[in-house]
Amino acid sequence: MCARLVSVALLAGFLPASLCYQTNDSLPTTLLHQFPNGTWVENLAVRSNGQLVTTVASSPDIYQVDPTKSCAPFLIHHFANVTGTVGITETAPDIFQVAVGNFSLATFLGTSGSFSIFEVNLTSFPTCPDPQSTYEVPIVRVADVPGAKFLDGLTTLPQVKNRILSTDLNLGVVWQINVENGNSSISVDDALMKPGAVNGVIGADGIKIRTGVLFFTNPGQNIIGKVPINAFGHAVGNASVVVPIGGDDFTIDQRGQLFSVGGSGNLSEVFVQKHRDANLTNLPGPTACQFGRGVRDQGCLYVTTSGGDGEYGKVPVPVGGAVYSVDVFQNGSCEKF
Repeated sequence: MCARLVSVALLAGFLPASLCYQTNDSLPTTLLHQFPNGTWVENLAVRSNGQLVTTVASSPDIYQVDPTKSCAPFLIHHFANVTGTVGITETAPDIFQVAVGNFSLATFLGTSGSFSIFEVNLTSFPTCPDPQSTYEVPIVRVADVPGAKFLDGLTTLPQVKNRILSTDLNLGVVWQINVENGNSSISVDDALMKPGAVNGVIGADGIKIRTGVLFFTNPGQNIIGKVPINAFGHAVGNASVVVPIGGDDFTIDQRGQLFSVGGSGNLSEVFVQKHRDANLTNLPGPTACQFGRGVRDQGCLYVTTSGGDGEYGKVPVPVGGAVYSVDVFQNGSCEKF
């Protein structure tokens, strides 16, 4: 949510062998949609049909954005009685879980007891909705997490149905949440996830799982870390530092390489085994990233931005978040599909 450095991941395992990643500190980027001033776009998921679902931290909204720019962005849902939406994860085809609650973008402090998980069913939502029409999207509140201070990053447990994990930005822990019965409990509580010297209220932020390892960013301690977990998301060992840089959200390829983004503007690849990173390009406050899921855009990295994290300490905010595509292979992967 409020990282100060960036790293992003590459789905090379799903790509044709002919696609070859090239390191470059100024990769081609394309603006897909610019939101109004003061709109912090926080996270995104990619639907199986290629459309992007974005959460908004500055208002309690989720949008669909068309990466081909053939269809206008569409407001899927406005949540009542909360200030914003944050993490999103897919638990079944076109079934997404979204974290919503009350928090300040000026202080990065959440309100204890205000966070919930809502299930958003997009199985019947059109690829290109008529902007003049309204659509009744099935949305159900599946869990309240009364012990949470600031739910943020979400990921789905791959081996246990209907279970997700969520970081708590302020408490510096990971919650396990059963979206079927609403139960929640802390599954990981480690010193490397706690808020640190960079910012006394910011701890664990983005999370992803790969082969029994939970990777996480902690911009408060200026690290990306990892911790071994079991099938239910409980830690089975101590966390360790992958690379000493901060980060917001990220994605992981099948090789285990990370590509992460953060509020300082960097979009970088993290070489996990070598404990180093390389900057790829800069964007205004990148907040999350995901690769396309189509045959032609699997090498295209989609990135959401806040417009610049530091701007939200002022009112009115003179910038707007956006959605970009980054052609990480420099081979036209971000062209229309």
